[in-house]
Amino acid sequence: MACALLADHFSDTAVARAPRSELSVSFAFQRLRAVALLIVASNSWLISQSRPRDRVSDGGAHPLTLDSVLARVAIFHPLSAAAADRVDGARGSRMTARSFGNPMLSWQEENGALPGQSAPLGMMREISTFAMIPLTPLYRRSARTRQADRLVDAANGEFAATRQRVALDAARAFYRLALAQTSLRTSSDSRDWLDSLVRYTEIRVREGAVAEVDLMRMQVERDRTAGDIALTEIEAARASAALTAYVAVDSIVATVADTAVRGTPLAPLEQVIAAARRLRPDLFAARARSEAAQAARALEQASIIRDASGMIGSKSTGGAHSLIAGVTLPIPLFDQNRGEIRRAAAESRAVAQELTWMESQAIADVSAAWEAARILSAQIVRLQQGFLRRADDARRITLAAYREGAVPLVQVLDASRALADVRNLYYRTLFAQQLSVLELNAAIGATQLTTMPVLSGTPTDSTINVTPDPKRTPMRGTTQPNREELR
Repeated sequence: MACALLADHFSDTAVARAPRSELSVSFAFQRLRAVALLIVASNSWLISQSRPRDRVSDGGAHPLTLDSVLARVAIFHPLSAAAADRVDGARGSRMTARSFGNPMLSWQEENGALPGQSAPLGMMREISTFAMIPLTPLYRRSARTRQADRLVDAANGEFAATRQRVALDAARAFYRLALAQTSLRTSSDSRDWLDSLVRYTEIRVREGAVAEVDLMRMQVERDRTAGDIALTEIEAARASAALTAYVAVDSIVATVADTAVRGTPLAPLEQVIAAARRLRPDLFAARARSEAAQAARALEQASIIRDASGMIGSKSTGGAHSLIAGVTLPIPLFDQNRGEIRRAAAESRAVAQELTWMESQAIADVSAAWEAARILSAQIVRLQQGFLRRADDARRITLAAYREGAVPLVQVLDASRALADVRNLYYRTLFAQQLSVLELNAAIGATQLTTMPVLSGTPTDSTINVTPDPKRTPMRGTTQPNREELR
């Protein structure tokens, strides 16, 4: 484009140069301007070519649903990765527990000559070569392996429980953002409605049909709503930042379906509690730790006799070879490992008590989650039967009556506030209902968290199962291996 401008300029000046010498100053100015345009265009082109093209940001909002949030969290999260590494570490400890002790080779010489001296007279040279095999790992291997197996099960249970906690925290952050954004939209709608009402009242005040105090009252109400919007924006920003830590996406818009669980009643509480006792990953891990503590007690009991070893080899004396064999067996006369046995027994009892408490706490959590899901599910079904429509109709009818002079301004403002409160209450109840069902499924021990109850009938192991193996099962897997597969 700059080159075309420059060519046009030179063609024009070539035609007009001979007959119009008085315009030479003007032509010189146009020539300088064309050169400047060419330089600016060239610099702009160079700058555009030197800019990195992989840093393009659309700057738009990213709508996310609950399923997409849970999918992103399930693919990778640092806490889940750390729990998976602990499972790998427990497997390494199990490899050590299953291994045998290393043999020791020994070679020794007796009645040999000292350096620089001759061999002693009357003494035959003896050379012994033998191997010593530790016997302690043989009779302790069974208890060590059993303890290591249970610790691997416990690590797998902790891995599943960590994934569940992370997903539940991400869901809470998602619904916090959804509620803040919904409240922000409600406040913005109220402000826009009040703006239109203020403009209408200003016209009526100029006409003398409405007192100016009504206009002032409306302006105060509009300013109060603007203050609510500012506070809600702060809460939405904080909620968005909290959710960004889980999904690594900026400018999130939480998208929630305006539906509740209809026609899917909850399973009886007794059935839910029975399923939680069988399927919760934290209880699975606690039982594994209890069994590992019992194996540790058996291991200490097997350690009464320590450092036992066997020896076998050959001995050469003056050219004659003979066999060497023996067993080293310490006598537990003074130290019978009573202190460690007592410690292991006390630890086993302590872990059993912790398991009892965790089972009681799990029952309480399941009962509370079941009751909350039941109450909120019934409440949201009632609210969906024209609750928002009646509040909107009340504000519309009150405004029409105010314009006719039948009701005072206070009733109009009350109707506006009531509509905003009703909307906030409805969506707060809706999100709380969906989150309560999600928490109930987590309290039961479901593999995948969903806003639909996983126990609406007879549960099967194909829908919810025990703890997953982080190496055998993908992070987003829906099935989980049993204890034999975990080994």
